[in-house]
Amino acid sequence: MKSLAQIAAFWSSSQLLLNGRCAYRCSDRIGPASWGHHDLILVLRGQITFSTSQGQFVCRDHSGLLVPPGCRFEGEPSEGGCIIWVQHFTYPEESIPLPREVRQLTCSRTAWFECLVQRISDLQKEAPSETSHIEASLLFSILLFSLLRESADTGSSDDNSHRRILALQEELRHAPIPLPDAEALAARMGWSVSHFRACFRKVTGCSLGRYLQALHLSEARRLLGETQLPVKEIGSLAGYSDAVAFSCAFQQHTRQTPGRYRKETRGIA
Repeated sequence: MKSLAQIAAFWSSSQLLLNGRCAYRCSDRIGPASWGHHDLILVLRGQITFSTSQGQFVCRDHSGLLVPPGCRFEGEPSEGGCIIWVQHFTYPEESIPLPREVRQLTCSRTAWFECLVQRISDLQKEAPSETSHIEASLLFSILLFSLLRESADTGSSDDNSHRRILALQEELRHAPIPLPDAEALAARMGWSVSHFRACFRKVTGCSLGRYLQALHLSEARRLLGETQLPVKEIGSLAGYSDAVAFSCAFQQHTRQTPGRYRKETRGIA
């Protein structure tokens, strides 16, 4: 948490603009927009994918984005839609410099989070007064800096993505074959398929498709060497619709046909 003096400097010099709570269906879109002020966008329910000039971010319940001035962004809700809360604000940045990049934020203290958001909104809807403005600004600065601190404690978005991809990679090594497809894996990560594929390649240096194929063919080699299963059935278990496609992929990977590999592995002349 920032010091009380810094928080006081922030809320005394900040200006809270409009805020609002909005519900979006999966067919709705947010933006594209680019403002001359900061936006704090928090997801209260559901999931939404934000595309920005600095990358793509998937936000679920009690997470969101801090968008700096001049950053172009747009949002696409997931199939179940979403409810978001947005606070526009501006302030002299010499008091406490905020990140100039899009920052993904999270809040695990959900009850506290909801109450604070509601209180800030209520204060700004009341008849304007110096007292209500000070209280709303103070509560907002506490909310904002708590979110920034929690985000810093859990690492940057890139660091978290890196760790999650490595954990998934290790999990897939030990998972039963056939493995889930890209759509299922992306949904499990809470990302779009394109974002998931891009992150996977960036972290591992290998495309997702090639990595899954290597794991499937590794299991196929084991089955060829250790079981009496027909080659066609092994190909099906490895995710191939027909024996010809399996044989071609296997030869590209091992430079041997499945039948030849089975014979040599078992020491058959």
